[in-house]
Amino acid sequence: MAEPDNDEQFYRDTESIAFPKLDDRQLAMLEPLGSRRVLRRGEILFKAGQRDLGLTVILRGGLEVFEARDGEEQILGTPGPRDFVGDVAMLMGTAALASARGKADETEILEVPAAAIRQALAELPGVSEPIVRAFIMRRQRLRRDREFAGLRIVAQDGSRDGNQLGVEYYSSLGQVGHFDNWEKQQHQIFPTLDLNFSPDWEFNLGIGVGLTRSTDDLMVKLILGRRF
Repeated sequence: MAEPDNDEQFYRDTESIAFPKLDDRQLAMLEPLGSRRVLRRGEILFKAGQRDLGLTVILRGGLEVFEARDGEEQILGTPGPRDFVGDVAMLMGTAALASARGKADETEILEVPAAAIRQALAELPGVSEPIVRAFIMRRQRLRRDREFAGLRIVAQDGSRDGNQLGVEYYSSLGQVGHFDNWEKQQHQIFPTLDLNFSPDWEFNLGIGVGLTRSTDDLMVKLILGRRF
């Protein structure tokens, strides 16, 4: 029996982290922050390129997340009840990488505005931890998908030329064996852009968003690198 390749094994191992189901307690914490809405089959929830999108939680029914790939539509995911749709672009107000629409005859969703979910991630550790972990893992999974147009690398395989989008995560949990509570920990997510000007020079830009009260709200990092 053939063994799965590294990518297949990675996707299997990270499935539960990237796509967790929200429990009753987590849904109850998010409910006051948003509003319910019903989508019909085929009704667009959002399109690739839209900005300032919030978090969408599916209460019943299902969605299709899709993109246009080489002139054809490709289904990226079909989230169902208790799943949520979003990634790190939501935290920064940057453009969505894909589109989403209703899959069932009726799909009921909970829409939490971007500002409200950012505040919740800082103040409600019960929902922030699984959501943040999912956002980071989803972006890592997309980076491994060489066919995904939203994160496609504009360079030949193995080349140092081209640009890449990515995400970096930094945290400070406290002392070993005595972690601080969530509010005192520091967690930051940096959507990043790597520019390779030549085989010798590279440039990295990242804008970090703090997820707890103890973390800086916003941080910008610029790195100019010289290869030797």
